[in-house]
Amino acid sequence: MNISVIIPTYNGGDRIGDLLSWLVENKSWFHEIILVDDGSDSPIVNPHPGIVMIHRQANQGRASARNTGAELASGKLLWFLDDDMKPTINSTEMITKHFEDEPRSILVGGQFENPDRCRSDFQSYKSYLSAKWQGALGSSRTKLEKPYITAANMVIQSALFSELGSFREELPDLEDFDLALRAFEVDIPIFFEPRLHAWHLPPADINTYINRLNEYEKVRRKLGYSTKPGRKIFSSQKWLDYIDADKLVWLPRFLRYRIYSQVIASHIQSK
Repeated sequence: MNISVIIPTYNGGDRIGDLLSWLVENKSWFHEIILVDDGSDSPIVNPHPGIVMIHRQANQGRASARNTGAELASGKLLWFLDDDMKPTINSTEMITKHFEDEPRSILVGGQFENPDRCRSDFQSYKSYLSAKWQGALGSSRTKLEKPYITAANMVIQSALFSELGSFREELPDLEDFDLALRAFEVDIPIFFEPRLHAWHLPPADINTYINRLNEYEKVRRKLGYSTKPGRKIFSSQKWLDYIDADKLVWLPRFLRYRIYSQVIASHIQSK
């Protein structure tokens, strides 16, 4: 089965190099590589013309950029990757075998922060957290019992993606979770495959991470979900400043990681 790789990007010129280099190095594995520049302030320059197709559009959000890539793609399989991802192995044989066995399904891979690229204790915590969350999904290919998709690293047949209605562009975030909900509604299985492994960049700091989580939370409420608020004792800005300044590293790891989790929960805007 031929695979179209689809990469949405917005102002990602400083982070997309690793992924493009990996894809070009292994270009024989793919039918095509499509990069959708979603209205970057400085248009992405194509370092690999003839190998990478760049489509530019006005800024409309990641869901729109992914849908545009899917519309342009001619491959039978669509592999969505975020612009800061870097797969670690040749996954094409594994992907092909999966869709021979389960053609009407969605395959989701792991996205992990590379510990070697973490420059702060908080980034190391986020790397630990990603490994913990995704480790709970399964250590081998697993059919998920609850809806979960990360569009940062997922594969789906082009025909099934169209059948499901693609990503909802009115959702600024969590368009992948919404797709998972719709897939479950019509009994389309979602499989997690930890061997479909890719590194991505850690958040710059805890403030950046919380801002992103709050954007997610707004959409979760629209979809009828909400996050349990954390303890008020950790809701002060000083906790964020302490964490970003690595001022809690003298504590045992298990204790400070519990504090980090409480601080994050306390800064999620649940209403």
